[in-house]
Amino acid sequence: MRIHENFRRTSAFLASRVPDADGQRLKPVGTAFFVSAPLTEGHDVPAMIFAVTARHVIDGSRPNGNLFLVGNKKAGGIAEINMPHDSWTMSHDTDIAMAGIPKQPDDAEIDMQAVPLSMFADDEFVDQNDVGEGDRVFIAGLFQSVAGRNRVRPIVRFGTISLMPYEPIPALMVI
Repeated sequence: MRIHENFRRTSAFLASRVPDADGQRLKPVGTAFFVSAPLTEGHDVPAMIFAVTARHVIDGSRPNGNLFLVGNKKAGGIAEINMPHDSWTMSHDTDIAMAGIPKQPDDAEIDMQAVPLSMFADDEFVDQNDVGEGDRVFIAGLFQSVAGRNRVRPIVRFGTISLMPYEPIPALMVI
């Protein structure tokens, strides 16, 4: 199954600066995906864009200093957006964190495709479309060994739903 390029544009990498032989380099530490949410319900107001990642990515990157969102620029090359750790809102119950993406100058703007909240599968969508075990899924994300130097190239992973959460599932911390 071929995946449209727009799905790759829904994600970027999170990276920390680490020392190397030439001074410092960006080391990818995780993946973030873009979500758009309306600022007010029922109005023609532009949506706010958020980066969403796993809480353990934010927590695990703290010792390395500032965190950067790294994505492809619309005009070519790679954009880096400083995303300080204190700009992330983290859930205490699940392994999720999110932060608003600050407005960038046009020449540095990340070429992104945000997923509107209205496209998320809620309980009604799952029931109406009989979503369940055996259905195929895919996600764009980071493969650290080939993160890219001049262009960010998320890989696409494929899977199958193996269990639907019919009751609360305890959140596990990934170490």
